[in-house]
Amino acid sequence: MWKIRVRRLFSWWSVPGWLAPFSRQIYQLINAASNADWVRQHVGLGAVWAFLSAHSSGVGFVCGISWLSYLVVRPEQVAGARRKRLRAMPQTVTVFAHDEVLKRNPGLYEQVKQFFKGVDWHVEVGLTNLPQHSTGVWLHGGDKPTRTLAFWMLRTLNIAAQVDDSDDDESLQVIVGAENVSEREYDGSEITQSLAERQLIRDYPTLVSERDALKWALEQTQKEREALRGTLANERDSALQSLARCQKDFAMARVEWFAQRSRDWNPQISVTVRFADYFDYRLALQIIAILQEHAGWTAELDQSNKPVLKPSEEFKVVFESGISQAFDEIAYAFGQGAFLGDVSVGRRTADRHDNHLVIEVLPTVRA
Repeated sequence: MWKIRVRRLFSWWSVPGWLAPFSRQIYQLINAASNADWVRQHVGLGAVWAFLSAHSSGVGFVCGISWLSYLVVRPEQVAGARRKRLRAMPQTVTVFAHDEVLKRNPGLYEQVKQFFKGVDWHVEVGLTNLPQHSTGVWLHGGDKPTRTLAFWMLRTLNIAAQVDDSDDDESLQVIVGAENVSEREYDGSEITQSLAERQLIRDYPTLVSERDALKWALEQTQKEREALRGTLANERDSALQSLARCQKDFAMARVEWFAQRSRDWNPQISVTVRFADYFDYRLALQIIAILQEHAGWTAELDQSNKPVLKPSEEFKVVFESGISQAFDEIAYAFGQGAFLGDVSVGRRTADRHDNHLVIEVLPTVRA
């Protein structure tokens, strides 16, 4: 410490302190070598100049001694020297190994010991079996700055040490127990999640705008799809109606063609429409009217139900021909042209040789 003070006495900062006691002689030299008397007479501070001339030696001596004393005992300089001295002094630590750590995890003890040796601390070793130190890493003894330094040094090893303040010893002790009481290893996930959340907050207006734009585009697409679906449905219905009309016209033409071709048959064609249920009466009349209009045939209406007409799950109207199947063309035209609407039309062949067409309107089973 005395070296620091001596060095400060002979530094450039000490020059004013050494020259101040000789201020009178310096003033006289300046006065003899320049026109200082003229300045003193014309400046107007005669009393000040007179005081300095009479007492310059004493004032300079006091000022010089004060300045040199301040340099010698300046607090920050002394504190800085103390800090340098503390840094230069090596720290001493005693690393105790608990019996449990030697049994279960001796690598932890070696890790702590080698760590303090690696930072140029003076390390002493010891053994202990105190129950309170069986788990975890403990700091015991030493002053508070040293304990704090050791605590944060252990944190670099991901070890959260605990402090034992009971009967503090003069030197620092690090007691290594069986388990490492530490926080989980930090992998940066927290800050990554925080940054992601902040980024989401910043991007939220943009995301909302994009969501609204996509929602509007989806609504427009749905409207266009519905409009296209309606257009296609209308076109489909129109096409189906046109197809139904064409099929009906073609079926009527086939009936008329068949009637024209069969005019000269011998014997002549006879038609009987049979039904058993009163509710089928109108359907029977409709069949007779179609044959009369497009084929020119007169049909006989038979409601005697002899032989008995039996219901069928497949057909409502059945066209029965002889073995020649001559009237299958008429049955096919009635089915293709949908003369009777949604009524299903079938064909049957009877064991007879004639030109008699029998049309049976089968009864419907009602619950």
